[in-house]
Amino acid sequence: MRLWFTTIAAITLLSFASTARADDPKILVVVKSTNAVEVFNGTTYERIGSVAVGDSPHEIVANPNGGLAYVSNFDGRDNTVTVIDIAKMEVVKKLDMKPLYRPHGLALTKDGGTLYVTCEGSRMVAEVDVKTWKTKRTFKTQMKATHMLSISPDDKILCSTNGASNNISVIDLVSGRVAYVIAGIGCEGIASSPDGKMLWTGDRRAETLTVIDLGTRRRVATLPCKGYPMRLAFSKDGSKVFVTTATTGHVVVYDAAKQEVIKTIKTGSFPLGIHAAANGKQVFVSNRTSNSVSVIDVETLEVLGDIRTGESPDGIAWVRK
Repeated sequence: MRLWFTTIAAITLLSFASTARADDPKILVVVKSTNAVEVFNGTTYERIGSVAVGDSPHEIVANPNGGLAYVSNFDGRDNTVTVIDIAKMEVVKKLDMKPLYRPHGLALTKDGGTLYVTCEGSRMVAEVDVKTWKTKRTFKTQMKATHMLSISPDDKILCSTNGASNNISVIDLVSGRVAYVIAGIGCEGIASSPDGKMLWTGDRRAETLTVIDLGTRRRVATLPCKGYPMRLAFSKDGSKVFVTTATTGHVVVYDAAKQEVIKTIKTGSFPLGIHAAANGKQVFVSNRTSNSVSVIDVETLEVLGDIRTGESPDGIAWVRK
């Protein structure tokens, strides 16, 4: 039975309250309508509270072991990345990205020491030292709509989708060199495989997925994916790729090795953001127009239930505590 985790029977809510622990994981959800991040208990799915951020927040990234979370404020007046202390649920910094503009996509190194931010209005990616809050380097993509980011597990390769130029920037973080790989029309969502060998992108307008070999910097496959593929996430073991298809209200699950569809899962309406928990057990999907987050079991590929959120949820992060 599929449940609304936050609106089910009172007896169940009492049971949730009795099992909630201070060290439970947390789910962080960007909610555009209120310019906030809503925080939920990752075990009971109860709402804990919210943190106000900047204008028009879109994406969020966090160290899965806790500490800080980062929220890009894409449109509006701020031109900032909001930094949140997860344990205290407080804003500790608003990182002004000027002279770069329109921060959106985010990626974090494994140690949490370096933050990468796409600045779409400047056609660049910024590299920010988290200790000093200074921009160390910038990488010119020179492409239109540099939107989303994915970093390889060894922190050596950073990739961005350039949705209006229909290609991928592949940035060698050791040498600083930038290469380009052709993708589908309107490429946006992006995910690196856990072994760092492959990159998948969702091509919204083409309704395809592009598969790129990061070793050779070549496109090796183009897969059909109807329904406006928006975002992607690999399972922790790398065997599955989860893709939100916004106009069909589904998550399509692919076998990563065979590049074949395993299952199509019904979610809420207009599924947009997606995040695979670092524990390898759940995938979370934000449903923009049904104002919810669907919780998918990675093994059974079933929706366990839905978390009620504020209007227009987008980016999601999961942290262990």
